[in-house]
Amino acid sequence: VIRDGYISRAGFQQIVEGCGVYDATPYVDHILDLFEERSDRLIIAREVMDALNVTLNDPGASAKSHMVLFNLFDEHKCSYILKWRLLELRAKRREDNGQTHLMIKALLALIDRLEKEADEAAAASGGRKKKAKSLPPIQKCVHKMQISFEEFSKALLEDPAFVICFLPPLLLCVKGRPGSA
Repeated sequence: VIRDGYISRAGFQQIVEGCGVYDATPYVDHILDLFEERSDRLIIAREVMDALNVTLNDPGASAKSHMVLFNLFDEHKCSYILKWRLLELRAKRREDNGQTHLMIKALLALIDRLEKEADEAAAASGGRKKKAKSLPPIQKCVHKMQISFEEFSKALLEDPAFVICFLPPLLLCVKGRPGSA
């Protein structure tokens, strides 16, 4: 797929589709539009990886791209991704508004992991869960039923498997070569 540091359009499409994307064409076209230099349908693989790294990890760019990804699932604009909505989307078995089954599965796994971590922390503190004094009463009891932006962003920064689930919209967040205007 990669030869002499270059990757073909077909090779890049194969990689993106290998991440669970059914129709990778718009994402591949976006990257080719940004990075193809010689009209030969080849791109420099390292430049694309560097641009993805900046989009995901650079403090200025990552906050914007993380919010774009988060907002795919914060449909109620409540600053949380809600578990009941993810379960509803999973039950529909349809992919709408850029939301894929792979993303939904990853978000549900994140909620399960956060719930397990909270239970372990409670057990370690003698069975007493920490009180969330700054949250309204309704949020105290449903904390494990939602994902905050901070929790989502942390997962993007720390878990490569989580990143792969969000690769299609992340590709659309790429603006160009690192260091270019």
